[in-house]
Amino acid sequence: MTIYTFASLAVGEKTFADWFDGLVPDSYRIYNGPDIVPTLPPSLIGYTHVDEPFEINSGPSVVNSVVCHHSLSTYLHTLDASQPLEAGCSLLALPAASP
Repeated sequence: MTIYTFASLAVGEKTFADWFDGLVPDSYRIYNGPDIVPTLPPSLIGYTHVDEPFEINSGPSVVNSVVCHHSLSTYLHTLDASQPLEAGCSLLALPAASP
């Protein structure tokens, strides 16, 4: 079995993550570097991620907001540019600023 997750929060404490990694060895956690959601909850309270992180980066073409960086459409667009971004998240679609 292979599992791909997108934008996942830390799922639990280390014992759970180790158990999951042993149960599902083909698990890939895809996260967008600018997305803050995958950094939650903070590790200082004991939460951790399951294995095989794969970082993507939506870069400067996406509006810098939590909603846009965390949107599944942003993840899919970053992996395949033919996939549309959520309305309001593309910097390329914004009108130029007036002087």
